[in-house]
Amino acid sequence: MARSRNIKPGFFKDAKVVRCSFEARLLFQGLWCIADYMGRLKYEPLEIKMEVFPADNVDIDKLMSELTENKLIEAYSDNSGTALVQVTNFTRHQNPHINEKVGKDKKPAPCLPGPHECKPVEPEKTEEKPDKIQQLKDAIGLVSEYYQSDPADSLLLIPDSLKLIPDSGLPRDPLDLDPEEVEELVNPPKKKRRFTPPSLQEVEGYIRERNGDITQASLFTDYYESNGWKVGKNPMKDWKASLRGWLSRSYSSPKTGYQTAHEQRAQRSQEILDGFEKGEW
Repeated sequence: MARSRNIKPGFFKDAKVVRCSFEARLLFQGLWCIADYMGRLKYEPLEIKMEVFPADNVDIDKLMSELTENKLIEAYSDNSGTALVQVTNFTRHQNPHINEKVGKDKKPAPCLPGPHECKPVEPEKTEEKPDKIQQLKDAIGLVSEYYQSDPADSLLLIPDSLKLIPDSGLPRDPLDLDPEEVEELVNPPKKKRRFTPPSLQEVEGYIRERNGDITQASLFTDYYESNGWKVGKNPMKDWKASLRGWLSRSYSSPKTGYQTAHEQRAQRSQEILDGFEKGEW
């Protein structure tokens, strides 16, 4: 939308303006009328031509370049890539109408972002992980170094492992490695933590730390040694966690000590039978 602007007498004698061609000078004045109240407009050559030179055959891109070279305008792009133009020192020489700056709702009217507000967003630098082929090449190159070195220095070991290379009379050519061996070099298997059953002394020591009933130590170890240290059908992973559960169950029935569900049902059945015999039921 075209807007009314002011022109000062000093404009015609300005050194930057004088260096421009006649068409560029006229275009410069036309940009004032197209720009918003901050002197900014979208760089659309066809639209600019229809606003300033609707009946003339001129090259808008060439004239805009001429104005840019003389620092009368600044071309830039916003964060979305839209081409914009900033008229240099626009707010110093122009006094836009208040209706341009404030909307009907008395709120500041929106305007295009300025050059300093459109800083390019740098992409986050992420460390690129080598692909599988590169990992294999690196592994083969690593084995090649061992292959070319003195056997006394290499000790005939596959890198990143403690396995001797088969046929250890001479180091093997890395190209003769099986895919499984190369995969082991690239992704060495993680060692699984094996469960070690505790001794009676360890169980007693842990119960003392928790101020528990020391008599439960032998009951705990005897019970789980008899079933192969399994919790239900699964192998035990943490004997301390199982012991804490054992102790909590033993505290809940201090008269009878720890009982399995089967033992509790059997005891309850016996209590009912005794009640019938005594005439309590």
